[in-house]
Amino acid sequence: MGAENITSIHVNESGAPTGGAERYLIALHQSLEQSGNPAILVYSRNEPETYAPAGKTFFLSEVDSEGTAAGFLNLIRKQSPKVIHFHNAGNPGVISQTAIAKPSLRTVHDSRLFCPMEFRNKKDGALCREAAGPGCLICMDEFGLDQNEAVAKLSQSLKSIEAAKQLAIILAPSNYIREQLLLNGLNEEKIVVLPHYLLNEINHEPLSNQAETTDLLFVGRVVKPKGLHLLLESMAQLPETTSLTVVGDGPDLNANKNLALAFGLEKRVNFIGWVDPKKVNQYYQQARILVVPSMFPEAFGLVGLEAMANAKPVVAFDSGGINQWLVDGANGFFATRGDTASLTEKLSHLLSDQPMRESFGKQGFQMLQEQFTQKTHMAKLLTIYQEITN
Repeated sequence: MGAENITSIHVNESGAPTGGAERYLIALHQSLEQSGNPAILVYSRNEPETYAPAGKTFFLSEVDSEGTAAGFLNLIRKQSPKVIHFHNAGNPGVISQTAIAKPSLRTVHDSRLFCPMEFRNKKDGALCREAAGPGCLICMDEFGLDQNEAVAKLSQSLKSIEAAKQLAIILAPSNYIREQLLLNGLNEEKIVVLPHYLLNEINHEPLSNQAETTDLLFVGRVVKPKGLHLLLESMAQLPETTSLTVVGDGPDLNANKNLALAFGLEKRVNFIGWVDPKKVNQYYQQARILVVPSMFPEAFGLVGLEAMANAKPVVAFDSGGINQWLVDGANGFFATRGDTASLTEKLSHLLSDQPMRESFGKQGFQMLQEQFTQKTHMAKLLTIYQEITN
């Protein structure tokens, strides 16, 4: 007899597919439903493009704000799930009370659980290697935050860490997140590293019907920590024939367009804007190299798997959980974090060596099939669900 199917409730601040956590949650919900394990979604807010299957979606602002957990606990009683799975949810009181009521776990999708500033970057650009504590107030003061706001942010982080300690399991998408959880006092025995998988599952050989029409590709939100400005600086040092396609939108888009103009790159950089995740695949096919110049430590970096699915090599700054899938010299190169000269050197080397690009692409595709599939991920997750409910 097979394992009994498990009904779960998943809690996140948003269901709009604008970030990695949301895209993962949407794919996870579909995977659970397809495998016969009913899944219910609870969001704190309803935004445009929200993924909200009828009869499976509820909106409760309390899961992401201070206040009573009564509404959420009442929903649990009515739906009778076996597991509560938190994602990005900001009310530590809800998490604490739920952990008492039902077997509960959380996936830590980014650094906001243990970093009041979220990006783990000091004002001078150095990575923060400290646990949440009084030092955060100094950091936030350097960023110009009001003292009252800084104290409130730190208090929220400390409460969230304490709430996380009450959960049965904490899922980390990378060893980097695991290390940060340990730094902040989480129980090692409760932390399970469960890497993400290819959300736009590709179960065939890489498509080859698209010609490589651009050299470099950037995919992601256009915010300063993602490092597009550094890639543009590197582009200015590469041969004038080198081209870049930028797929993504964000508050720093215009600033980066102006920077491209200042560097004289207007004919070499194509800003596409936001693209539906279902349609982004063509841009990977048309590119020779994916570049991930993130200055903040990525929790994982789903764009890497998308490049690997299309047998494309990756050049990235060595930051955070990217090393969960990028093996230097196997499926791409690491450049020294924040060093545009290093980034330029790695890109130039790879652009000039087509056989190396093809070799890296093939190795990346093989790594994807062996380590980052939906089947592998779901088998591990459902095993964890079974273990905490027994």
